[in-house]
Amino acid sequence: MSPREKYHLSACSLSRPFSAGFTLMETMIVFLLLGIVTMLGWPALHASLEHHRLSGAASEIVTALEFAQLRALSGRDTRVVIGAPQDRIAVRQYKTPADLFGGGDELPENDVENET
Repeated sequence: MSPREKYHLSACSLSRPFSAGFTLMETMIVFLLLGIVTMLGWPALHASLEHHRLSGAASEIVTALEFAQLRALSGRDTRVVIGAPQDRIAVRQYKTPADLFGGGDELPENDVENET
């Protein structure tokens, strides 16, 4: 190896020191690519979350209705109340003041649910 080649090799190694890590530009490019991939995948993720929320709510309603059915089979009067603004489903027991099987023909007005 000639002295000129030795000088050239040592000059190159001094002008560019060894660095262990990433440059700011490399890091910014990685974050930019991550952002683009996230933006492209967000609509699909959002739709999937909405689908799972809806199916979860439907299964909660089915469970409440099945529970009310079990309580009704045990001889208790039950009512399923769905409170959408409060995000609640309740199964309640109540006593009917009218004797429906022994000749009672009307429920009190506050026990009748009207559809509006």
